[in-house]
Amino acid sequence: RPTDLAAAVRSIADSLASPGAAPPALQVRKAMRALNRCRHFDHARTIGTAWHDNHGQDPTIEKHYAQALIELGALEVADTLLNEALRVAAQR
Repeated sequence: RPTDLAAAVRSIADSLASPGAAPPALQVRKAMRALNRCRHFDHARTIGTAWHDNHGQDPTIEKHYAQALIELGALEVADTLLNEALRVAAQR
């Protein structure tokens, strides 16, 4: 049900703002991949924003986040995000 999905997404996003309660990156990657695969781009954006704002760079999460942004038409934001990810990757 859409309301259950929205509540689950909000719960994940809220937990990402709490250092001790945040799910591991692997679970966030899987959730975002599933959301994008099912075309729930708004929900993937919500989780991607929460991860990015609270945990910084994870290449796979950033990829899923950028995909959601592109699908939602936020091309400039996605471009900025991907350029930032490339810059961070180049420094490693």
